Amino acid sequence: MNHLLFYTHDSSLHTIFRAVAAAKLLYASSAWWSFTSASDRQKITAFIHCSIRTGFCATDLADFYEFYISADVHLFKKILNYPDHILQVLLPPNAAQNYNLRKRQHNRQLPNHISCLTDCNFITYMLYHNVQCVLSAFLL
Repeated sequence: MNHLLFYTHDSSLHTIFRAVAAAKLLYASSAWWSFTSASDRQKITAFIHCSIRTGFCATDLADFYEFYISADVHLFKKILNYPDHILQVLLPPNAAQNYNLRKRQHNRQLPNHISCLTDCNFITYMLYHNVQCVLSAFLL
């Protein structure tokens, strides 16, 4: 197997890594990412950085969190925009808006905080995700 690596071009290795390792990391990440601890996320980041150092992975995967978030945002937009999407029934009802101050990412009611477990839910996490981004940008 090692002799095969000598003859495989770097871009081919990167494609294989993305198809196998990155795909396994991203598989159902919307469901499990919120339940990971900081040490779990550090292990994933260390694995990606080690793969980059050894030449198996392209540098565009260096920030796995951004890669994960872009995949989740893409999925969430599909859920919001396609009324026949299977996950559409999990969304809270539309919020009644009496004023229009700025364009919002979604027009859904924000669910109440029930427990930390429900905060890790994909739908709840994505509904609050843009609020967190706006607040962090405002506070900086």
